[in-house]
Amino acid sequence: MQAMLQTGVSLGGTSLFSCLGMLLYRFQGMNAAALAAHSASLPQWEALCASEADKATLRAFAQMLHTAGTNEEEYKTATAEYAGVFQNPTAPVPLWESFWVSSEHLYFTQETHEVLQWYRTFGLELVAQNEPADHIGLEMLFVAILLQGAAKGSPQHGEAMVLFWQEHIGVWAGPCLEALQKTVETAFWQAVVAAGQVAVKGMTHSMQFDEK
Repeated sequence: MQAMLQTGVSLGGTSLFSCLGMLLYRFQGMNAAALAAHSASLPQWEALCASEADKATLRAFAQMLHTAGTNEEEYKTATAEYAGVFQNPTAPVPLWESFWVSSEHLYFTQETHEVLQWYRTFGLELVAQNEPADHIGLEMLFVAILLQGAAKGSPQHGEAMVLFWQEHIGVWAGPCLEALQKTVETAFWQAVVAAGQVAVKGMTHSMQFDEK
């Protein structure tokens, strides 16, 4: 099988998954100006949309990024919920692949090591050596890197993108985001999670295969 990723999807996916990955993994490292700047990428993101409803979801997401980036109170509110839901040691929704694919809901499983090996194949290492590699934000950032390579015409990145999606993030990101959608309360994080659901659905649907 040969993986076929449309150029528009690769470009839009690069930008959207990079934004989502940063939000979910290190929101506290993004200042307000960075949030507002990401909202300008909306036209590229729409390449992932399969319906007008999905486009509306991404428009609402872009608007929330702009609002949080230009309104100090909105930014503080988003920061407070991030600390409670995403950084809390007893976070209500686990954000690691190992938890979602393990029947016993374990961490640091074989899947964690497999994801780390994927990163290393492309010359990437985690800054914190004791950190699980399979955080949803990290996996989304890796997807963005693979899509960027695919958009530049790299067969290695395109093939890796499809395999990584089928074996890892595509397996568990949907259920994780669905659980998050039921947990987050602020308009900002509801928009982020909804955009994540559109991105996952859009990427899954965009993959085409040619039997060889």
